[in-house]
Amino acid sequence: MYVQRLDSSGKSTWQDNGIALCQDGNSIYGVAVTSDASGGAIITWVNQDQYLQYVQRVDSSGIVRWPSGGVALGDIKRGGAQRITPDDDGGAFVGHGAYLQHVNAAGTKLWAAEGVPYSTDTTFESSQAASPRDGLWNFWENWERGFVYHVYGQWIDGTGSVRWGEKGIKINNTISHQVYPNATTDGRGHVFVCWEDDRRGNDGIYLSKFDTVGIMTAVNYRPREYPPGPVLEQNYPNPFNPRTIISYSLAHQARVHLEVFDGLGRKLRTLVDSQESPGNHQVTFDAQGFASGWYIYQVKANGVTIARKMLLIH
Repeated sequence: MYVQRLDSSGKSTWQDNGIALCQDGNSIYGVAVTSDASGGAIITWVNQDQYLQYVQRVDSSGIVRWPSGGVALGDIKRGGAQRITPDDDGGAFVGHGAYLQHVNAAGTKLWAAEGVPYSTDTTFESSQAASPRDGLWNFWENWERGFVYHVYGQWIDGTGSVRWGEKGIKINNTISHQVYPNATTDGRGHVFVCWEDDRRGNDGIYLSKFDTVGIMTAVNYRPREYPPGPVLEQNYPNPFNPRTIISYSLAHQARVHLEVFDGLGRKLRTLVDSQESPGNHQVTFDAQGFASGWYIYQVKANGVTIARKMLLIH
């Protein structure tokens, strides 16, 4: 198992013939690679002789940063091809079989020794997408009733806790054969997942959008023009502890009031009370000292009021 870095002209920048990551296996497969956010790379692979998966980091100078031979993640189990997603802090989320692991920039496994199982059912063909530093979505195929696949999803938070139940959630209720899920994030607390689906008698491609609570927020997505009133996005992350980002957009300059209320409608904090320019805006809400529970955030602009709920969990 070797790795090499090429510059923009296609010239090798590391040692001749690449850097050896593993030399003790007769059969290496399941290779996946991602950035370490510092000009280097994080690579995962399977050593079939040992039936184990490994991960290794190489910095921008070509120096191997983690233990020789890589960090062992555990036995390979059913759950789909190996997959790796950066955490934007020098580490990565790595999928191996039916398990997920978060490895930090130092090569330390942050979750359980064998990783976190995202479902107690038999799983196939996984795809994952990360919200940097906050957790990971995973989508996969479940074999049901002995003759059909359905696509399921799971959210694992930054502590390695599954949040959508021990089996995950079915992403739609159609009676059809659903395969090959593929996921990506919008970078604002939502994930898009698409899959192949034969609900109309032939294969089609379908798309859904979810938040971290498991609520479907859209089934189709198009770049939008700003409507006359404000647009208030779901806070991110959600649930949160203790800080979260609230985003809103304006079509025109307007006086904006953004406020937070408790479940009884009592105003707790004013986050924005100012004249704002058109476009996208973000504000951080710090709930330090607040009790766990549901809260409401509300924006008023151009004579329109919009409110959403958010969940604080300590």
